[in-house]
Amino acid sequence: MSSDLTWGREFLSNRSMNPLPIINSIYIAKVKSIVSDKNDGIIRVHIDNLDDRLDIDELPLCYPLMSRVFYAMPKVDEAVLILMGSTKESVKNNTRGNRFWIGPIISNYNDILNDELGSSRNLTYDPISVNSTNNKEDERGRFPIDGEDINEISIIGRDNTDISQTENKIRLRAGKHKNKKPTEINEDNPVYSILEFIDNNTSYSLTAGDEIYLISHKGRNQFKKVLTKEDIADLKNNTQSMLYGELTVDYLKTLTQAFLTHIHQHPQKEPIKKEVVVTLESKLNQIQDLLAKNIKIN
Repeated sequence: MSSDLTWGREFLSNRSMNPLPIINSIYIAKVKSIVSDKNDGIIRVHIDNLDDRLDIDELPLCYPLMSRVFYAMPKVDEAVLILMGSTKESVKNNTRGNRFWIGPIISNYNDILNDELGSSRNLTYDPISVNSTNNKEDERGRFPIDGEDINEISIIGRDNTDISQTENKIRLRAGKHKNKKPTEINEDNPVYSILEFIDNNTSYSLTAGDEIYLISHKGRNQFKKVLTKEDIADLKNNTQSMLYGELTVDYLKTLTQAFLTHIHQHPQKEPIKKEVVVTLESKLNQIQDLLAKNIKIN
């Protein structure tokens, strides 16, 4: 009898010299189908040695055990942890919903897109031994962008996104690694937002990306409350560039000085070009530099 949680087998509930009986209601199973497209989480799974004689449509319905505030559906052929409300004998050929799933089981970050049986089939977990096949410390070494702090509470997306929280700080990221290369950090154009509370006097928020749009429902150009793909495609054409504050103030100071100090030698004659007027003329050629073209508002 195995003391590990293994594919399609039971596991011991106690490792003492006189262990408790094997628990017959917890298994790792393979997802065979997604029953409903209504986001209700109902699936059908195959458990080795238990469902071998059943076709996919004959498999009992299996319901999510996780809270519905956390949504992470498994894909077909991935592994999930199954809890049963009945014994092995009573569930055979039973089509009622007496199975509940937790998962998907993603054995390592490299397979997060779709861990089709992969190493999850051989996933072992022994709470006493450190020789687990799912060695998180090794994984952090190979995928440093998986988490910067071992104390983070993180939600990792299926491909290239995550949300992580540490003390007084939350970070949202997309494009954290190079496209389809999860071991290579994207240092060119990741997009992220950071909110951090420093102390009672200081907090900050930071948003970074190639292009940043600040959209108000009451802006000069109106968009739907929920932006459609068409709206997003038109953002460049229907939004205005923001200004660089310090450069704008410097330009306005020069303009004001030129206006207040210029002198006409005779009526209807051009003003005498004092130094400040010459400076203003040079700034006319640089006026487009006042625009922060990658930060847009509506």
